[in-house]
Amino acid sequence: MLERERETHVVSSGGGGSGGASWLIAGILIVVLIVGGILLYGGEFSDGNVDVSVDTGELDTPAPATPQLADPETSAPGPDAGTPSPDGR
Repeated sequence: MLERERETHVVSSGGGGSGGASWLIAGILIVVLIVGGILLYGGEFSDGNVDVSVDTGELDTPAPATPQLADPETSAPGPDAGTPSPDGR
């Protein structure tokens, strides 16, 4: 029987040259974000005044609601209004 000679093939995933470019782009992006944050929060893009005043004019605030005790003589009948009471009322 004839025996075939087999060769090993190595496939490169491209990790050699493009990996350095990725790190360079990531580094530039981090530097841009840091500089942008310093400029934004350092007050370079605004005058640094963050005071907010809201003029509401004259507002009438109602008194706080307090529970009112119902007068049993003048209140509306309850769920058992059709049943006679023991004292005959």
